[in-house]
Amino acid sequence: VLFRSPSPATINGQLMPTLTWSPDFWGRARRRIEAAEAMVKSQEEGFRAAAVLMVGQVASTYVQLRAAEEQLDLTQSVLSRLRSELQEIKKSTPPPPNSMLSPLEAFQVQLQASIPPLIGAIEESENTIRALSARPELRLRKRVALSELRTPVLPRAISSELIRRRPDVLQAEQLLIAQNASVGTAMAAYFPQLSLSVG
Repeated sequence: VLFRSPSPATINGQLMPTLTWSPDFWGRARRRIEAAEAMVKSQEEGFRAAAVLMVGQVASTYVQLRAAEEQLDLTQSVLSRLRSELQEIKKSTPPPPNSMLSPLEAFQVQLQASIPPLIGAIEESENTIRALSARPELRLRKRVALSELRTPVLPRAISSELIRRRPDVLQAEQLLIAQNASVGTAMAAYFPQLSLSVG
């Protein structure tokens, strides 16, 4: 049942309130309420879907961050050992007659050139995590090795009920309900409306 209050009538210069009642014979108001409730639920599920996506991005970026840190440590360790070996080689062998780099020296230059991109990737991953978590002052000091990271073990067969609980699936379901209710509202508009006024 739908209630509405039109503009008040004027009798002898005085405002008289008027109340109009429209029986909801064809379910127009009921379908409008159903569509509005479904849209609210759809927005709630959309918020949950965005939260799940953000958490997944944070986890993926964190793994990339730790991988870049381990690669940087490995590169610096190899570069340090390579420098020591080159110094020992230079002490025990005379320098080549030409100015060309030896294969080890060329490899050393290659390793040195790979360090700045790794540092940039680490900083970019840290800034991404700060932005996604809305914590610009966040400091990721505790370093965890990739071998220590554990991912949950998923069952071999995932039931359909688990898939139906996904926020994006629930959001699409509520949108479908809202659209169906909107169609019912439009169909009810084809039928005549009865209004009873008191005032």
